[in-house]
Amino acid sequence: MKLKYLLILAAVTSFSLTSCVKDTCNGALGNTFQSVEYNSVLLNADSLVTINVSLATLDDLPTDYFTDVIPLDDDTDAITNTVTVTKTNLELILTDSTVPAVSENVDLIFNFVFGDRRNYIDCQHSGSSDSYFLELMFNLEQVEAGVFEVSQFNWNEIFAAGHL
Repeated sequence: MKLKYLLILAAVTSFSLTSCVKDTCNGALGNTFQSVEYNSVLLNADSLVTINVSLATLDDLPTDYFTDVIPLDDDTDAITNTVTVTKTNLELILTDSTVPAVSENVDLIFNFVFGDRRNYIDCQHSGSSDSYFLELMFNLEQVEAGVFEVSQFNWNEIFAAGHL
């Protein structure tokens, strides 16, 4: 009977010690984005509304971490023609149906997901894959034909730890 309890105690202790991995991906590094600032809105060569955002990002993360971004939800996917992200810039090209008519405006929210850092850099954490979400919110107005203004620009980064 004592042997059974000792084996159970050894198994529990072993499991506890192996699952105690220090988080060097998020806990040690912190936020992905130090700043996210609206830069410009214009019509590109294809006459599509293009919004440029300047990014200050975590130095430890490589370029491909940002290029692998995906829209988080169907709403973001539906209003985004394309999104291109680098370490220093985010470019949103909007779908035509998203663009307000002259003298009108629309409030927009975009949600993007970035993957687990341990797939890109040498770091570790316990559990399943972490995710990092970037939410962009702003008002887009077409002040005259082909001339746009962005106002009330805000952003938020959300960290979601994977299941243990």
